[in-house]
Amino acid sequence: MFADHCDVCHHVGGSGGFDLHDAILAEMDGEVDEYYVLAGNADGSALWQVLTNSGALSAMPPTGQLEPEQISHVEDWINSGASE
Repeated sequence: MFADHCDVCHHVGGSGGFDLHDAILAEMDGEVDEYYVLAGNADGSALWQVLTNSGALSAMPPTGQLEPEQISHVEDWINSGASE
C-alpha cells in the first residue's frame, strides 16, 4: 500500500522531501525524535493524522484518501506496535 500511494513522492530525492520508510525505521530505532508513527498509538501518529485528515498536517495522499480498509489496516498496524 505504501509503495502504491506514498513512495511515489516519499523516496530519496522525491518531491515529498523525505523517504517515508527510512524515516519510520530511523524513528523506531531511536535515531530521530520525530513521530511519524507512535507504536501503539495511532491517534498520536502523524502518519495516521495525515491519512485520516484529523490533524494540522496536510491530508495524504494528495491524490485522494485511501480506501477505508487500507486506513483500517494502517490503524491496526500502528496500534499493534508497528512492527515491520
